Amino acid sequence: MALLLMWMGSVSAQVTFWYGSRATLPLNIEDIDSITFRKSKYFAEQNLTLLQVWKDNELLMGEDKAYGSQFINDIAAQKLDKDQNYYSQSMFVDSIVWHPYAVESVGWYNVTGGYELTQDTLRLAMKNKYGQTGETSSYTHIIVEINPYWASINNYEVQNTDESVITVESEYNTPLWLWKNSGTSLALKLYTLKEGQTTITLTLNNTLHFELPVVVESEEMIPDKTDISLEDLYKRIYSRLVLTGDMLPDGKCDLPSIDEGTSSFYRAMHELQELPSDQLYWVWNDSGISEFRDNMVTSSNLIILGFFQRLYYNIWLCNSYLTRSEGDASLTTERAEVRFLRAYFYHYLLDMFGSVPIVTENTTFTTTPQSTRTELYDFVIDELLKAAQDLPEHKSSYYAVDRMATYLLLSRVYLNSEVYTGTAHNSEAALYASKVINSSYGLASKYKYLFMADNDSRGSVNDANQEIIFAIEQDGASTASWGGALYLMASLSFDNMINGTTESWSCLTSRKQLPLLFFSNVDTNPDSMQEANDDRAMFVTQNNETDYLAEINSKSYLHNGWKVAKWVNIPADNSVQTTDIRWPDTDIPLLRKAEAYLNYAEAVLRGGAEQNGLTALQAVNTLRMRANATALNTVSLEFILDERGREFYAEGYRRSDLIRFGKFGGQSSYLWNMQGGEVTGKSFPATQNLYPIPQSLLDAIPGGGVQNPGY
Repeated sequence: MALLLMWMGSVSAQVTFWYGSRATLPLNIEDIDSITFRKSKYFAEQNLTLLQVWKDNELLMGEDKAYGSQFINDIAAQKLDKDQNYYSQSMFVDSIVWHPYAVESVGWYNVTGGYELTQDTLRLAMKNKYGQTGETSSYTHIIVEINPYWASINNYEVQNTDESVITVESEYNTPLWLWKNSGTSLALKLYTLKEGQTTITLTLNNTLHFELPVVVESEEMIPDKTDISLEDLYKRIYSRLVLTGDMLPDGKCDLPSIDEGTSSFYRAMHELQELPSDQLYWVWNDSGISEFRDNMVTSSNLIILGFFQRLYYNIWLCNSYLTRSEGDASLTTERAEVRFLRAYFYHYLLDMFGSVPIVTENTTFTTTPQSTRTELYDFVIDELLKAAQDLPEHKSSYYAVDRMATYLLLSRVYLNSEVYTGTAHNSEAALYASKVINSSYGLASKYKYLFMADNDSRGSVNDANQEIIFAIEQDGASTASWGGALYLMASLSFDNMINGTTESWSCLTSRKQLPLLFFSNVDTNPDSMQEANDDRAMFVTQNNETDYLAEINSKSYLHNGWKVAKWVNIPADNSVQTTDIRWPDTDIPLLRKAEAYLNYAEAVLRGGAEQNGLTALQAVNTLRMRANATALNTVSLEFILDERGREFYAEGYRRSDLIRFGKFGGQSSYLWNMQGGEVTGKSFPATQNLYPIPQSLLDAIPGGGVQNPGY
């Protein structure tokens, strides 16, 4: 089976450049090390593209609207001497721009060189950032990806031709970017599949010629019977809940056609669930991220592409294991675990994308028709019921799944069935939640233990492992990833918050509605979190003497929003030592028993049958007592949504909860801070309740797939 590595479909937009006021213009070409372009939905709405100018690793310009077209004219007017090589510079030649993506901090290698321009052909000589050259060898395959975040493409074609000569001189498999700016802009990202040599020759006119495979099979990327054992394949399936490839923390990506940073299952899931919601806010205008934050997602979003391909890659691993292990009675439990994991990945496709192909052991993506959302719902339910039959009631290995994991996921899917199919199954949701409630799993004695470095079975203090039913293993450098616990801690860390890791990215803060779940008034910051009378209130409200403002009123002001201090790489047991000062040991709970109590309460309040005499009020109060919060006398459905917000904030639940309660897209009765990009909130259409299926993959569905409405 081949994994699809197809280029993105075309988008159209007028591109205008604008610049900051941190340098005096005109600015000579000799004063520039590199120029970086970024494009996001926010800028596209205003026909703007963010540009940054760098010199000696210092940002000279960027971040405001001064000097727009004047700067581009000043530089282009110099008519760079084409006989000179301006290494470490971006070169503007009439309407053709070569941009080497030269800023090291973004994680790409700096490849620069001279150029030779004729009427139809641009020839570029390449060197890597150290001026070194690698061994000379040719290669025959490249992947070209049209990337709408860096440029737009309008009415261009990519065709195969034997006349093209495309080679690269570098010791790295370095991505190369070509810009053509003449009314519309074109960016092509080239990945070498073998180390190469020399120069690039491209034909630039209305048709661009490349030697290009549309679908690539890679034995390094997809394991087969000859290069990976069943045991290793089993381990790989679990590891791909967070890891992105065979090197740590990155490298040898499973999905080489996309940015590896977009391909971590957990990080992408968390971003798609939390960033569009009423609780968390991403401060920076990172490409793709701001679309979720501002509720303006487009079908060209590269994070969605990464997540969609990750889900199907992980499903492919599961299918491969089930095929190869068929008939092996000694692997009955392992096969049931893998069947659960496949259903787990499919339930996110069901929740976020709706109608997608159901690829199983004997089918492929390109041969499978698009299912309806109801068909996918039925498939997930059936797979979970089958997995439950062959799983033990309680796992023998801590990071494996068991029958209670299937029951809890069944409860979750049944609870959302009215969203997915139009038919409620609240009694089934209550039934399977009650099975988890009555199981041998318990609750952690303290809420904070669930998110500390010894939340597995280590130490004698932290008992979180009795509540965690299914978790992603995090064990310092041995599980290092940019998409796991470090992402949670570093993104939420501001002003050197003490959380047990040396990383602090200062980018993810809370919106006003999150602290309002714990405090009746957040216009004045509390003296202590104890004023919440709820142990789940875990915030930092000031830096030294400067208060953080609960309400965000500026998109990039770091002191807006209380800082979430929920996730830490600090053990509850002082005798336990963390294994690394950078990479956390804190496991990530994906399923925990607390969810069963709130699923049960909601299902009963929605009309589901009570089980074993347990009331919705009793279920809710069980969690509130653990949090030292005041016990309730009555409980309403509206209160359940708030209680889920208190219990599960920053854990990847919120978008689905808001949709189920009718408080996400297509309504204006509940507005939140910075919803739709406005301080007091702006409604957005109901079409945003589903994400778009990446166009390149939609086109690969037999007969052409049907896109979700609104995209």
